[in-house]
Amino acid sequence: MLIVTCAIITQHGKILICQRSSAMHLLLKWEFPGGKVELGGDKLIPFVARVAGGELRLEEHTDARWITVDELGLYDWAPADLPIAEQVKAVDIW
Repeated sequence: MLIVTCAIITQHGKILICQRSSAMHLLLKWEFPGGKVELGGDKLIPFVARVAGGELRLEEHTDARWITVDELGLYDWAPADLPIAEQVKAVDIW
């Protein structure tokens, strides 16, 4: 079993989401940033992090947005990230 991680990165009450580029599998789907998903990956483990400093630089994704928890349902999520988005909406810590 391959375990894959993602980060729920928060800043000023918003959460970072990234859009997969056209060069990636599941192109233009939205996801939480994380490690590379290898073929056969079957478990996504989320970690919560807060921005301590620096600037966002996209290397593989086509777009990134800071959104509120209420906006999570407005995006076309990659299948592995959809249950994580639902869990994030259910937790009242943001």
